[in-house]
Amino acid sequence: MKGTNLETEKAVNIIETILFVSEEPVSVKKLEEVLDEFPPEKISECLGMLGERLENHGLELVEIAEGWQMRTRPAMGEWVKKFHKISRSTRLSRAALEVLSIVAYRQPITRQEVEDIRGVDSSGIVKKLLEKNLIRLLGRRRLPGKPMTFGTSKKFLEYFGLVKLSDLPALKDFAGKFNEAEQTDFVFATESASEEKEPADILLEQEVEMIEPVEEDYEESLDEEESFGEI
Repeated sequence: MKGTNLETEKAVNIIETILFVSEEPVSVKKLEEVLDEFPPEKISECLGMLGERLENHGLELVEIAEGWQMRTRPAMGEWVKKFHKISRSTRLSRAALEVLSIVAYRQPITRQEVEDIRGVDSSGIVKKLLEKNLIRLLGRRRLPGKPMTFGTSKKFLEYFGLVKLSDLPALKDFAGKFNEAEQTDFVFATESASEEKEPADILLEQEVEMIEPVEEDYEESLDEEESFGEI
């Protein structure tokens, strides 16, 4: 790259290496900690330069899940699938997507609240989504039985290519796909869902560590008809 000095070129190469070896998106803050010899504004400049460097490559630099990651370009997807022999079973089932959508827009939410919306037992799906790290335990409500509450994870953002929760489409964008009654029952502002929430009736994560897990909350449902494929 013309016009760049050796130190800047070194910083770009370091960032490229870090992003290449990282399995998860890397935040700018983390990059600043590693490249502490460079001023913070230099990191942003180098990210821009790295993005330009990859313009004609099979990889691209993307901002996702509150960080940066090197990913294969969508146009290369067909070839990556052939290489890994990815089957259709890797997709989320319709039931799993339903639960995931409800959690995303209504978090923090309990399993019972999910089931009240869906009208069917969802324990098996909640367990699978937890195992796949698409949702996470936020805490327990200060209610009898201390029901667990769930929210989406960074893995969720990665899976759907989102930078933050506020990037989720607003429910009003789905007008026409749901009738008015369904929309009223499911309304929850996307902006509110993206906020860091610490409700008074929620036991936070640090408190949860002192509480024994409730096994029945993870009990498999024999009535569950939908399957959940590997991700």
